Amino acid sequence: MRVRLAFIIVLAATMAGSLLAQTNTGSIGGTVKDATGAVMTGVRIDVTNTATGVKRAVQTNEVGLFLASSLPPGTYELTVEKEGFKKFVRSGIKLSVQDAIELDLVMALGSLSDAIEVKGDVSLLQTATSSLGQVVDNRRIVELPLNGRNTLALVSLTAGVQPGTGFGGLVAIGNAYTQGNFSVSGAAGYSSSVILDGVPADQNLYAAPSVVPSIDAVEEFKVQTNTFSAEFGRTGGGVINVIMKSGTSQFHGGAYEFLRNSVLDANNFFNNANGKEKSVFTYNLFGGTIGGPISIPKVYSGKDRTFFFASYEGFRERKSPSNLLTIPSAAQRQGDFSSTYDTKGQLINIYDALTTVVSSSGVPSRTRFPNNVIPSSRFDAVAKKLIQYYPEPNLPGDPVTGVYNYISGAGITNRSDQVNARVDHNFSSANRMFGRYSMNRAVRGSTNLFGEDNPFGGYNPSGGYVPILIKGQHFVLNDTFTPSPTFMVDLSYGASREWVAKEPLSSGRPLTDVGFSSAYAAIEQQYYPNITISNFRGLLASDMDLIRRGDYTHSFRATITKFSGRHAMKFGGE
Repeated sequence: MRVRLAFIIVLAATMAGSLLAQTNTGSIGGTVKDATGAVMTGVRIDVTNTATGVKRAVQTNEVGLFLASSLPPGTYELTVEKEGFKKFVRSGIKLSVQDAIELDLVMALGSLSDAIEVKGDVSLLQTATSSLGQVVDNRRIVELPLNGRNTLALVSLTAGVQPGTGFGGLVAIGNAYTQGNFSVSGAAGYSSSVILDGVPADQNLYAAPSVVPSIDAVEEFKVQTNTFSAEFGRTGGGVINVIMKSGTSQFHGGAYEFLRNSVLDANNFFNNANGKEKSVFTYNLFGGTIGGPISIPKVYSGKDRTFFFASYEGFRERKSPSNLLTIPSAAQRQGDFSSTYDTKGQLINIYDALTTVVSSSGVPSRTRFPNNVIPSSRFDAVAKKLIQYYPEPNLPGDPVTGVYNYISGAGITNRSDQVNARVDHNFSSANRMFGRYSMNRAVRGSTNLFGEDNPFGGYNPSGGYVPILIKGQHFVLNDTFTPSPTFMVDLSYGASREWVAKEPLSSGRPLTDVGFSSAYAAIEQQYYPNITISNFRGLLASDMDLIRRGDYTHSFRATITKFSGRHAMKFGGE
C-alpha cells in the first residue's frame, strides 16, 4: 500500500474564479456590470449543464464577481436575472477539464420578459493560469485512427510528449507496465502521473495506470506538461487528467466491432514451402455503451437528478504463427552424433570430459568419443527422463546441418474484457455526488510448441512461456458540497488495484518425477528447471514465470475553497 500526503494552500489576489479549476472539473466566473460599466451586486446567475439539465445558482458579491466552481466538463448555459434589467442568456459555453473561464457580462435596462441571448462558439479567455497543456476532446479520441484503441496513445498529440517502447498498445498483447512509458518535457519515462476522474490511477512498481479506459468511455483528457498547480506536485514529468463519461438526461448508446480475419489473407512463403496451411488469425475488438437518467416508473424519476453510464469492451485475438525449431533427432537422443555436421559440412566432434588431461605447458586436451557416439552408460539419469519430452521431428531439416527439423503452428489466444460503470446523483443544486468503478481483465495467451500438457513447450510471443493474467481495477467516489455561493468543499476517495499472475507449466510436478534426488522433495514450490542446449531449442519449463503480485493504492483528497471579494483561498490535503 502507498501512502502520500500533500497539502495545498493557494491565495489569489486577482480574479478568483480563474484560479479555481479543480482536479477533474472546471469553473466559470467573471463580472456583471451595467451599461455604464458599474459593477452589479446580488445578481443571480444560473449555470445549467445543457446535457443533464442540472442547474447551479450563484450570485455576484460586493465587487460584482461571481464564481461557479467544481463544474463537470460539458456545455453550459448562463442565465442572468436582475429586476429592472433584461434577462441575459449566454449559451454554448464549452467547459473542458481544468478550464477556468472568465466572462464579462453586461446587463441592459429593460424588463425581465425581454432577453438578450448570446449564442455560438465564443472566445473564452483563461488569463490567470500559467499551466501548460492540451485538451484532447471526445471527438478526436473517437475519430482518430488507433490500432488497439488505446486512449493514452493520444497523449503524443501534445507538444513535448515522446512515447517510449511498447507504449500505447493493448495490454492483452503487450505489457501493462509500458502504459506509463512516455516522456513529458524531457523527463524520464515512467515519471508522469495518470489521474482518472480526479484520483490517481498509477501503481507502485511502475508509474503506469491500473486501468486504461476504453476510448468510448472517455469524455476527454488533458495533458499538462509544465507549471501545473501545487495539487499536481507529485510527479516528475507531466499529468494526464482523464475524465470519464457520465449519463445525461436523454438515453444514448452505441455498439461497435472491429474485425480482421485470416480468411481474407494469403498464405505465407514458409508455409507454402513446407506444405503447411496458412496460419489462423482472427482479431475482434467489440463493445458498446449506454447512458441516461435513472428512473423507476411510478416510483422515482431521476431526470435532471440521477444519471448512469456503462460501457463494455471485449478483445479476442487468435493466431497460429509458424515457429521453425531445431530439436534433437532420433539418433542424437540415443547419443549418436556421427551425422551431426556444421554449416561447412564438417563433423562436430563430441569429446569425453572424463578424459581431460593437462600438458606440462598447461594446455588441456580431451579424447573424442569413439565414432562420435556417447555410450548409454554415460547418460545422466535426469537427462534420460527429460529427453523424452522432446517431440519427434516433423521436417527433414537442412540437408547438411539438420537444423530446423520441427515446425509448430499451435494457436495462441489473447483476450481482455473491460467494464466501466458510473452513477451521478444531484441531491440539490448545492450537492453533487458520483461514483465509478472500472475493471480490465486481460490474459496474454501462450501456446505449447511440443503438444498439449508438455511442461517444456510453452511459448508466449509477448514474453515468457505461459499465459499471464493482468487484472486492473479502479474506483472513485466524489462529493462536492457548496453550502454557499462563496464556500465549496470537495471530497474524493480513490482505490486502484492491479493483480498480475502467471505460473510455470510444470507447477506442482515433483522434481523427483524426472530423476532429481529425493532431497528436492522438501521444496515447497515444485516446478522443473529450464534446460538450455547449445544450437537446439531448449526444454524451457519457464522456471522464471512464477508471479503472484498485487499492487494496491488508496487515496483520500479534501479541498476547501473560500471566495471573498477579489480573493480566493484554497486549502487541501491528500
